[in-house]
Amino acid sequence: RQRVSSIFGDAKPEGRYYEPQKITDDTLMDNEHHDTLNKLDFILQLVDYILNLASSRTSLLTESLSLNNKNSNNSSRPKMDRLSHVDDLYKRAEQLTLYVKAMHFLSSAMCLARDTLKSGKLHATVGVRNAVGDLNNKYKHCLIMCKQLSTQEELLTHDEMKGVTLTADKLLYLHAIDLCLNAASLEFFGKAQECIGPYTQAQVLFHSLSQQATTDCDRSILRQYREAVERRLHCLQNQGLVVLNDPSSTS
Repeated sequence: RQRVSSIFGDAKPEGRYYEPQKITDDTLMDNEHHDTLNKLDFILQLVDYILNLASSRTSLLTESLSLNNKNSNNSSRPKMDRLSHVDDLYKRAEQLTLYVKAMHFLSSAMCLARDTLKSGKLHATVGVRNAVGDLNNKYKHCLIMCKQLSTQEELLTHDEMKGVTLTADKLLYLHAIDLCLNAASLEFFGKAQECIGPYTQAQVLFHSLSQQATTDCDRSILRQYREAVERRLHCLQNQGLVVLNDPSSTS
């Protein structure tokens, strides 16, 4: 049998040549397996964005109040401390809301994996086992964070928090809008490479929100936002800067 080295020699040939892709267990599976695994990977990506948002809920108001508090006289300190405390309560409520939302996605994904494994549509390949393991670990992390936040009685009983309504969807929507504004600003100032991350996160968030929208009007608007972000990513892709993430394939 002729050896490969006798064809190409000891060194790689000049110019382009075909380099076969590495074959994994998942490569040999059918479309149903790939579709389900893509959905699990999408949930992992989405949850990563949610957890990053939850962990970054630092309050600019709290920081500014702390700075002003150091420079203020003693008579104004009680009022400043009270405002800072209320803002901290709101921040923790936002975190709790986001962690609960992440747990909802993770639980749904693990149920999907369990059901499709039982039905034979999904196979226990290395990629699937890794994905399920990541889902389980993230769920445990969210559960621990929820317990820590919910055991703080003042978060639930403090008078300043009465009447405050928080929804994870609203927080994610506002975050997606901020990401788009940030990405557009970076792109305007010629930092195209840096705007890829914010655009990609916004694309994933808008897609997820559109899938959960309860009215046709909301669903249509969110899809328009997602498509607008995808057009920007397509433009960047044409410049050779990004490979487009396509969450629509996970619907």
